[in-house]
Amino acid sequence: MTGHHQETIGQLYDRTTELIEHIMGGSLHNGYWDDPLGEASLEAASERMTELMIDKLDTSKGQRILDIGCGTGRPALALARSAGVDVVGVTISEKEVELASRRTKDEGLADRVTFQVADALELPFEPNSFDGAWLFESLLHMPDQARVLRQVHSVLRPGGLLVIANLVERAPLSDERRVKLEASYDQSHIHSIMPLRNYPGFITASGLVLREITDISPHTMAPTLGRIVDRIAGMRDLFEEFDGAVEPPPFVTQLIETPEVGYAIIVAAKPE
Repeated sequence: MTGHHQETIGQLYDRTTELIEHIMGGSLHNGYWDDPLGEASLEAASERMTELMIDKLDTSKGQRILDIGCGTGRPALALARSAGVDVVGVTISEKEVELASRRTKDEGLADRVTFQVADALELPFEPNSFDGAWLFESLLHMPDQARVLRQVHSVLRPGGLLVIANLVERAPLSDERRVKLEASYDQSHIHSIMPLRNYPGFITASGLVLREITDISPHTMAPTLGRIVDRIAGMRDLFEEFDGAVEPPPFVTQLIETPEVGYAIIVAAKPE
């Protein structure tokens, strides 16, 4: 991300990261419920989603992994702890780097996990320098998603895996619903949500080989959105600055009203 778009997204997360983290259950991504009707909290479901991503990445001890759009670092730290790997996290938010680095030091993992400000469109790493990478609900913010994948292809070693967790269009949208959904993108700095059917060609065009596409929408979308709305409704009790009704962001409201949008995990590999 370059220029004004990079700056505005960075500023968004600089201002709101800790608030979003509270709303989302500790990390900046959706949760995963094995039982979509179960009673698991957002916090537990957020951790479960991270565990699922770690499983998909299929790492070996000592490998070097790139976390593109690392947020406040919780998934990267969980990956380092559970898989015994080194992780480099990148984000365009200085605030996120500050929070993630502090958390890493507090958890005693500063020797294996580092964070830095970097642009996914211009990754500052040598070719073939990572054993794996993930885009954990960050790709939808990026204006040139094809370029991001080409960057990932460059920095991965042959045989390295890329795991993507992302919102997707599961079914075609009516013109009316598309207009309403896209009108809500700006405040949350969403660039685009790709149709699920486009991913095979998207992956292949980057030079990667598609391994797996898994639609996990029933396990994440409705339970996450419902709990976010409930949590936002209770924010007046936690934050004095909220005076009057507290409404969900327009993007959340539109997702609730747009069941055609779902969630998928995509696994790809750099050819050996």
